[in-house]
Amino acid sequence: MRGRFAFFPLLFLAASAGAQIAKKPITVADAIGTTRLEERDYLAQDPNQVAHFSPDGMRFVLVLRKANLERNTNEYSVLLYHTADALRAPKPELLLKMSSSSNRSAISQLRWLADNETLVFLGENSGELSQVYSFNLRAKALKRLTNHSTAIDRYDITPDGGTVAFAAGPPPAKALEPDQEPSREIVIDGQYLYSILTGDYSHWEGQRIFWQVVGSSPHAVAIEQGYFPTWGPISISSDGRYVLFPAQLGGDRIRPEWAGYRDSRLQQLVTSNISKGTASWLLQYLVFDSHTMSSAPLINAPIRGPYTAFLSSDGSVGCPGGTPTLRPPRGSSRPMGKRY
Repeated sequence: MRGRFAFFPLLFLAASAGAQIAKKPITVADAIGTTRLEERDYLAQDPNQVAHFSPDGMRFVLVLRKANLERNTNEYSVLLYHTADALRAPKPELLLKMSSSSNRSAISQLRWLADNETLVFLGENSGELSQVYSFNLRAKALKRLTNHSTAIDRYDITPDGGTVAFAAGPPPAKALEPDQEPSREIVIDGQYLYSILTGDYSHWEGQRIFWQVVGSSPHAVAIEQGYFPTWGPISISSDGRYVLFPAQLGGDRIRPEWAGYRDSRLQQLVTSNISKGTASWLLQYLVFDSHTMSSAPLINAPIRGPYTAFLSSDGSVGCPGGTPTLRPPRGSSRPMGKRY
């Protein structure tokens, strides 16, 4: 019994000493200024979304962020580690820093190119819009690959860094007439209430997709009427020819035969009265071909579940965790059946 409880006095002494040297309590400002990993939900994410490994596995980088209350900015930094030394508490190499004055991340969606020495990411500095950047570890050179007029939300790039595809919001469209006042009558047809309250009376057009050979001007991806590119991963083929992305369907793009699916929620979405030109909650994958400069549905079926499809290195369409789309119902046209 003596041996079991002998450590209690030590605990009491340690607690007393800790109370004597206790510092001021942690404040909200302290919490905001704490340095943390860039991925907010990193515990629930793929580990590779936290430690970004080079293709050869020899090195990896971490992205850290913290808030600067004095400057009202979010500061981001990229740290480089050598994999072989990871368990020896090594001192990392600071590669670069960027700070953002918007609600967007200063550094995000980071990935390596095939050369094992170039990083690509979405980045921005204070007062700027997010663009695609590259950073060469050997030359310590930061280069902006895009110069788009609106903030870029997501992107993909070929392994050699030669071609990039990205999605961005449309230019801000304010009142349809320069002298239009909030008290004047306007037609409500598909706009978001928030946009109307802020003076934007234009119809929602969805995201805009662009394809660009690095060093040249970007080309807007041609999308037929009735498709509204939306949030979701964008993927470019390894040769840069094709771009895969999800789009919401307008009422005129919903196929009646889709009501033949057994899923009751899908039946409800298909049979609901959605006006022409208004985006529904149904989505499809679209594929853009840079040779013909046109886009078309990947398959005659709506997307089922999380849209995580991508164009793999062999040119086929992949989807971790299962089939990305429903099979077309009987009696409908056959899928494109094409390998991209």
